[in-house]
Amino acid sequence: MTLALLLAAALAADPAAPAVPAVPPLASPPVPAAAAELSLAAELSPAAELSPAAELSLADALAELDRQSPTLRQARARAGEASALTRQATAGLLPGLSLSATYLRNSDEKVVTLPPSVSPDPLVLQPLNSFSGTLALRVPILVPTAWFEAGAARHAARGAAAQAQAARLGLRASLAATAHLGVASEEALAATERAVANAARLAVSAERRLEAGTAAPLDALRARTEEVRRQGDLVRVRADLERVRLAMGTLLGRE
Repeated sequence: MTLALLLAAALAADPAAPAVPAVPPLASPPVPAAAAELSLAAELSPAAELSPAAELSLADALAELDRQSPTLRQARARAGEASALTRQATAGLLPGLSLSATYLRNSDEKVVTLPPSVSPDPLVLQPLNSFSGTLALRVPILVPTAWFEAGAARHAARGAAAQAQAARLGLRASLAATAHLGVASEEALAATERAVANAARLAVSAERRLEAGTAAPLDALRARTEEVRRQGDLVRVRADLERVRLAMGTLLGRE
């Protein structure tokens, strides 16, 4: 509002009239320093304030990254899958032992009695209860196909493990770089907040000098324009800091 009034006053002034040390008729009333500071605080604080971020040491952040990073969990899952395929391919080269047992109960028992000259004991043709068991040992001696399959699976497992380790190192480097970027963004935010406060005080000073007739309306307009520009810089720096925090949360797997 003050900027519009000052611009209108500057445009409405008669260039041919002699310069007199008076306040232009359309200029806004003076703004006290306390009121200006309250107005600046109202513009920059409640809605635009950044929520306080919990502090986390670099060692704790790296431990949390190893523990719950989605990208790292995916890489480790692929390495585990490749290791399981290796064990599956190697299973064909291992000896195998199998044991089976069978129990059969018949409806009745069939017994044939032979002459004593042939056999003194009766001959059982169909026992009432019968048991049978089988023990088999399988030892592969020459299986070239399984050898090559097992070798290929081992190479794939080593490659998947190396990829998981490379992903872990890459994520740790990204986390460290993002953390340093966050520190720089916080320092830039503090410097920008100080610049906004200084610009607000300079704008109030320009308004007072305009009222006293020691400054032109254009000076006050420039001071207010600088204040608005600094406020825009503050909004941009805060957005950059929020993006850094979002990237940090994504790396750590936080929702």
